[in-house]
Amino acid sequence: MTFWGLQANIALNKLEGRYLLMELIGDIEQFDALEEKIDALLELVENLKNEKRALSERLQIQEEKIADLSKQVEAFKSGRDKAKQKILQLLEKLEQVELK
Repeated sequence: MTFWGLQANIALNKLEGRYLLMELIGDIEQFDALEEKIDALLELVENLKNEKRALSERLQIQEEKIADLSKQVEAFKSGRDKAKQKILQLLEKLEQVELK
């Protein structure tokens, strides 16, 4: 191989090395971008878990309130029915007094 042929071969090897280095840097940049996306996804998952936990707690509180209010409604209905019965009994007593 001639001097110029050797120089051309060395230059070609340098170019190939630079090309491989550029490809490697490109791959590293892609891995960095992938890592950033994975980190963002993990953060999103954690935020969604926290939000789900908070919503579950709120739901439980609301369900407890509904149960309490349902009990109150039943108690009011029962009280109303008792009052209605008492009024009917009193009206019957009044009718009996009037008939006598």
